[in-house]
Amino acid sequence: DSALFDFYDGTGDYQETFYINSSRVFYSWDPGHTFGYPSLQDYSGNPGGVNFEDEWIFISYGINDTSNELTLYVGCQSSLDAAVAASGATNWDYDGLGTLLPVDEYGLYKETASVTITEASFDQFIIGQNADGVTVPEGARCQIGMVGVFGVVLGDAQVVANWVGSRSTYYIT
Repeated sequence: DSALFDFYDGTGDYQETFYINSSRVFYSWDPGHTFGYPSLQDYSGNPGGVNFEDEWIFISYGINDTSNELTLYVGCQSSLDAAVAASGATNWDYDGLGTLLPVDEYGLYKETASVTITEASFDQFIIGQNADGVTVPEGARCQIGMVGVFGVVLGDAQVVANWVGSRSTYYIT
């Protein structure tokens, strides 16, 4: 597995670790949840398929301990292109085989998972590695760009603003 980031409460209890697993899908360690975004692999062998191995991918991940929800937003050049071509929200054929993924008018996929969050106090945020990087090393096997850590759950409008405002940094037009 590839740990993108981890929250640590100082007790040895690692919570809300956000991973890309061995199947290349996004998931949360605790609470355990596998997200529905497709596997980050190369679909470009199919007409119109995206190569996720060669795309900058925007991720916004929210943990709301009040409502017991995890929210994931994902966008990339190809999903943005699909929304622009459709002049709005669309079902994006990301693999070129007719498998559809809903994206909004900005090309963002959004998924909210209802979970039970048992720990909401953290004293460390670890990026690119799980908190226990010594006995269980799970470093990120990808490049990680800009990171923002917010003390509040971001609303849709702020996530969209972050996506729009950061795209040019990664040559997403």
